[in-house]
Amino acid sequence: MPPIEDPDDTMVLMAGYWAISHVIPAFPPRIPFVRIQSNFLQPDSVGNGYLALMQDKVGTHRGRFLMLSTIPDTPGAAKAAALLGLRVAQDNCRVIPNNLGEPLNLCAVQRMADLERSVD
Repeated sequence: MPPIEDPDDTMVLMAGYWAISHVIPAFPPRIPFVRIQSNFLQPDSVGNGYLALMQDKVGTHRGRFLMLSTIPDTPGAAKAAALLGLRVAQDNCRVIPNNLGEPLNLCAVQRMADLERSVD
């Protein structure tokens, strides 16, 4: 696992359709993980009780975000993040080898509101 800057203030968002939670134990234990997209949940879902919990968890986090997905799922993960007001910096990803499937991408994520403020 690559070093994670400021793990006490970082949340990892997981997206895509592959089972990737098996890599969580390799991260520092104090980092929370939230699945924002899966076969069960889409950020644009309606009537899914888990959606409100996920949106609250992501919305109230005040630290930095990283996105974890398979490399082929990264564009779809970026679309899912956008529905939550987040932008995946696809040019700022680190490849993580995965013994159980596709290699993974760990990408920086920014809040769109923060990006808009920096432009003003």
